Amino acid sequence: NFKKTIIEVNKNLTYDDFNRIIHLNGNDKLKKTVDDLSMVSNILQRYYYVDPIYGEINRERNNITKTNIIGGSRGEKVVESSMIFTNYMVAKHFADRDLPFIYRNHKIDQDVLNRLDKIKKKIINEDNNKEYIKYIDMVKNIYPKALYGVKCIGHEGLGIDYYSHVTSPLRRMADVIGLICLDKMYFNEYDDNTINDAKKLVLNHSDYINKKRNSIEKFENEYELLKRGE
Repeated sequence: NFKKTIIEVNKNLTYDDFNRIIHLNGNDKLKKTVDDLSMVSNILQRYYYVDPIYGEINRERNNITKTNIIGGSRGEKVVESSMIFTNYMVAKHFADRDLPFIYRNHKIDQDVLNRLDKIKKKIINEDNNKEYIKYIDMVKNIYPKALYGVKCIGHEGLGIDYYSHVTSPLRRMADVIGLICLDKMYFNEYDDNTINDAKKLVLNHSDYINKKRNSIEKFENEYELLKRGE
C-alpha cells in the first residue's frame, strides 16, 4: 500500500552515526530501530542487482551537493535499498495497470559493456590511477544514460523491470510528477480524462527533464575538470 503520512523525526542520524550504533550493544528504541532497518535492508536488496559499471558511475560521479550515496556502508545501504524498492514498487503498480507514469528507463548495450570491461581490467592490472580517472570519464560518455519516459522498458542498470523516481520531491522534478500521478490515479478515483491528462503531463515534462539533465551533467563535468586543474 502507498499512504499519505506525516512522520515524526525523533533523531537525526548521519551515516557514521548509524554505522556506529549498529555495532553497539543495547536494547533501547533507537538501537532496535537501527537493527530493524538494517535487517529490512538485507531483504530489499534481493529485489535488484546494481550493474557494476552503473554503480561505479553513480558512486564516482561528481558530488557537488555532498548528498550522493557514494559508499557501501550499512547506513548508506539502508537508504539506498529503501529508495530503490519504493521507486520499483510505485513503477510496478502503474505498469501492471497500464497507466501513464513517469518511468526511469535504462537499456544497456552488451557490446559496449564488454569493451569497457576489457579496458578496466587492463588499467587495474597496471595500477594506473590517472588512467583510471580517464576511464571513469570515458564511461560517463559511452555508457547509456537512464532517461524518463511514459513507456516502461525496464532499468537494466539496477536489474529490474520497473523503475521510477518518487522518493526525492524536494530536489527532483521527476519525483513531483510521479507523486502527481499517484494522487490522480491511486489516491483518487480516475476516468479516461484523468488518464489522458496524466499522459500529457508526463510526456511534456519527461522530455524537458531529459534535456535539462544533459546541461546539468555538462556543468558537473566542467566543474570536475576545474577541480582537477585540467
